[in-house]
Amino acid sequence: MSGDPALELVRCAAAVGAAIDAVLDPLAALGRTAARHLPAPGRRSSTADDLAFLRPSIHALLREGPAGLHGAGVVAQPSHPADAAIHLEWWEREGGLLRPRPSNLDLHDERFSDHPRSPWFTVPRDEGRGVIDGPYVDLHGDGLYVMTFVLPVDVDGAFAGVVAGDVAVNTFARPIVPVLRRLGGAAVVTAEGRVVVATTPEWAVGALVGDTPPPGSHMERIAVSTPVAQWRVLRSVRDV
Repeated sequence: MSGDPALELVRCAAAVGAAIDAVLDPLAALGRTAARHLPAPGRRSSTADDLAFLRPSIHALLREGPAGLHGAGVVAQPSHPADAAIHLEWWEREGGLLRPRPSNLDLHDERFSDHPRSPWFTVPRDEGRGVIDGPYVDLHGDGLYVMTFVLPVDVDGAFAGVVAGDVAVNTFARPIVPVLRRLGGAAVVTAEGRVVVATTPEWAVGALVGDTPPPGSHMERIAVSTPVAQWRVLRSVRDV
């Protein structure tokens, strides 16, 4: 590693924050569009026509948005607790084509069917902030590690649903890796300690990393400043 270690940690945290913002900024634009077209909570549940009106904006996000974005859409809040339907408009990018998520898959996909109790939906609903879910293996895609970036949508000051996008971890990591390598053995981890990207095979993507360093070493860390993710950059340093 070259340069001042503390400064390199700061630079790496800034690079991670910039990569997160590169996904959230266009997703926030989709959220503003959704807020103009979804019904106010309590009046009625979103209809297929309400959600279909957002389709061109979702398509534009997938075609022109951040690299590695291979799925995006809107999940609306039901108007009544007894409404068990999935109010969803979700599209995926497959090569140069866009395809909708099949409705029969929605009903059996736990990530969507159980969304009223899933953190990616309850955190935006109950805390009014975005969240990043993952990394996890996308079993309905190419088997890659992905993360889901989620932002709340408010209509008339009340929670109306979320906008979300699935991003491939390997693509998300590309601008981070060169900066991370300057730290030597290092990793970016989530609040739960799950590895997002690392420069050492000892820390595999998706693995859980504790705060206890390997024998004969100590851990340096810095928080990534972002309201949607309490991530950290970790650096393992061998004791002299």
